[in-house]
Amino acid sequence: MLSVKTKISNEKKLASRVYAPAALAFAFGFICSGAKLLGSPFSLGVSVCAVSGSFSPAAMLGMCLYYIISGGFFDHAAKLCSAVLVSLADVYVGRSKMFKPVMLCITSCTVMLLVNSVEAIGKGYSGYALAFNMIDAVICSCVVFMYSYLADEYSVTKSLNLLGLRGVFAAVLFVFLTLSLCSVPFPLDLGRVFASVVLLYFAKKYRAVGGAVVGVLTSCAVALFDPRLAANTLIMASSGLICGALFTLSDLAAIAAFIISTVISLTAVGINSDTFVMFWDVIVGSAVSVLLPGELFKSGRALFSTSKSTVDLVGQTASSRLGYAAKTISEVRRDISFISCKIEDRYKHTPLSARVEQIACTECECYDICKRSKNTDLLRGLTTLESITKSYGEITLEDIENFLPCCTKKHLVEAAFITASDELAFESANDIGVAKLRELLCEQLLSMEELLNDMSLRVCRIKEVDELLCERAKELFDISGCKGARVCVYTNENRRRFVEAFINGGFKSDMVRLTVKLSDIVGCDMELPSISVMGKVTRLVFTEKPELEANISTFQASCCGGEYCGDTVDTLTLNESERYVILSDGMGTGERARLDSMFTVSLVRRLISSGLSMSCTERLINSALGVKSWDESFSTLDILKLDLFSHTASFLKAGAASSYIIREGSVIKVACRALPAGILTGADPDITRLKICPGDMIIVTSDGVDESVVVDNDELLDKISCSSPDIASRLVGESALKTSGESVSDDITVAAVRIDRCVM
Repeated sequence: MLSVKTKISNEKKLASRVYAPAALAFAFGFICSGAKLLGSPFSLGVSVCAVSGSFSPAAMLGMCLYYIISGGFFDHAAKLCSAVLVSLADVYVGRSKMFKPVMLCITSCTVMLLVNSVEAIGKGYSGYALAFNMIDAVICSCVVFMYSYLADEYSVTKSLNLLGLRGVFAAVLFVFLTLSLCSVPFPLDLGRVFASVVLLYFAKKYRAVGGAVVGVLTSCAVALFDPRLAANTLIMASSGLICGALFTLSDLAAIAAFIISTVISLTAVGINSDTFVMFWDVIVGSAVSVLLPGELFKSGRALFSTSKSTVDLVGQTASSRLGYAAKTISEVRRDISFISCKIEDRYKHTPLSARVEQIACTECECYDICKRSKNTDLLRGLTTLESITKSYGEITLEDIENFLPCCTKKHLVEAAFITASDELAFESANDIGVAKLRELLCEQLLSMEELLNDMSLRVCRIKEVDELLCERAKELFDISGCKGARVCVYTNENRRRFVEAFINGGFKSDMVRLTVKLSDIVGCDMELPSISVMGKVTRLVFTEKPELEANISTFQASCCGGEYCGDTVDTLTLNESERYVILSDGMGTGERARLDSMFTVSLVRRLISSGLSMSCTERLINSALGVKSWDESFSTLDILKLDLFSHTASFLKAGAASSYIIREGSVIKVACRALPAGILTGADPDITRLKICPGDMIIVTSDGVDESVVVDNDELLDKISCSSPDIASRLVGESALKTSGESVSDDITVAAVRIDRCVM
């Protein structure tokens, strides 16, 4: 008996899931088929069929019933034909992986334009009728896009967000629904009755603003149906504003205020044929609003939302806090720089001559005589001796005899110059050290500021988080043996989908099988994840597969043929669509240069792997090299970032040699004017972004490869264009060795990247 009851209950639930949407599609198809725009029939019923999906037959049945009742079935044959075609198009678009709202809008617009044009030509319509049919098709296709867009969001979030563009779409749909109800022949204006119910709901939820906005939208809908009724309907905006303000007192007071203010406004406007109809519309709408159950209002409150989801709010808050922290650090850095400049301007060292005068002359019994003597200019003599000391580093007794001939303590003056010079040198060195520390502090603050801005930008790039897919992906990880995994499915600003998972402990399941199942869940082909481990936490990042792929190969040769090459090259794959080539040339050759370049490449790899941008990474590298204790601790930095999803290549160069993009026999040169990393603080690198295409060959070289090897060698270019990266890098490297001959003065490094279409 229990199994029989369960079966009956399941059948009832299934029937409700089928019949309720079919009934709604039939009702909307019936109502919207009679929509009139400025008194002319409107194809809004076709839009209902386009968005009804598998229930489009019910919507078409409603259209047919309306046209039969109205007695114009054959006059609207073109609209029925359009409804059939767009319903079929909806089935095709639903099965494809394309962005449904856009494709459905374009398809509906194309079908309706063609059918309406044929109808206009066949019936010999005037120019006005033809233009109206074109406008009709465009407006109805826009309605299809707006409804599909909101329906897609509702299918994921189970709520409609009325902020921004979504609110505009919802407002337009409300206008056209009200327009359709106004077109229904009935003693009362059903559109205004419906709008009165909606107005009181929004006035209760959003107070005065909600009531006024719904009133204005209702006026627009009625004006589109019949402009003569717009004057009376506009009264609803002011009435909604008043009743919204009184909802804080009680519901009864607000509804009474709505009715009374409407009556007073109608009287003030003047009695006309629509006055009493408008009055009864408001009365009936208010009565319906009172009679509606409270559960329906609660359901509406859950359905409509003007606040962002928790994930969006947290992301926005985190981004704002990071941005605020970056701004604060920037202000501190500017204050430090300002104070340093003021200190340097106000504080001046005591001149050397004044110091010697203080040490040697003030205690001398002849000091007053020398100051008053007309034959001896003490100040001029000390100033001249100061210039000699600065030029040659020291003075002699002979110099003192020449410029201070009357001095009786020449040995004391000589010793005073030595002491004062040491003191001045110590103070100057101390000032230089403090200034250098301030400069390094400002550079570190600038790096921190850029780091926080970079993190803030990355948080802002997460545009949509699919909560339902997050739950399904989490269930998949639980089934795969990763209990308690934290999984997030999100889309960035380029509509590219990511899945990020954090697992306690290692991942021991079948990675390929997990990726295939995850692709089925998110609805797109995902690539194998990038895996990073921090302590006991494993991070997996799955990304949507790109259209392009990159194959990379390198070639290296030491200038002295020894064991150590001063260049270091490495590749980094964050995922299949974000790949890096990192090249650093240490100053000089041999082991010392190798250590510099290895240090640079290792830092770059670790920083980029942690999620930092190229520019932020370069600034941190520049600071790190600047504080090393070696005499010459700087090296070139060349980073190539490949974004195979957006088809872009970004080149960051700090003192690096030129790179080249070889495309169909031509060469695109990417040069550099920036200084190497570690020489000066605040030296910005050169960053160039270019589009890449299938078949491109990107060549990245160190300065051991002369530019003429690639640019002026047509035969080599022809070979490279049709070669693999391994062969291309070897050809360029061997050509550089051949060009240098026996006098190879620098290490040679070549990285070749071949861009091809990804084989699905």
